[in-house]
Amino acid sequence: MLAVADAKDVSPHAITDPTLFDCIDVESVSRLVEDGPTGAAGTESVRFDYDDSLIEVRADGLVGVFEPVGDAR
Repeated sequence: MLAVADAKDVSPHAITDPTLFDCIDVESVSRLVEDGPTGAAGTESVRFDYDDSLIEVRADGLVGVFEPVGDAR
């Protein structure tokens, strides 16, 4: 939630809906990050839609928040 709040320039407390638990399997993402990278340079990742953003969580711990561009989504 910190990465989403940072990308949207709001407080993490301001993001209440939807919850991450409604969007993803949190245990799967946790396992990915806890197990660490097993491929080349931590290339394993999980992507999911959250609100109006695409979120990517990589095995090396990097979290990306991507906003839609035009009709690309």
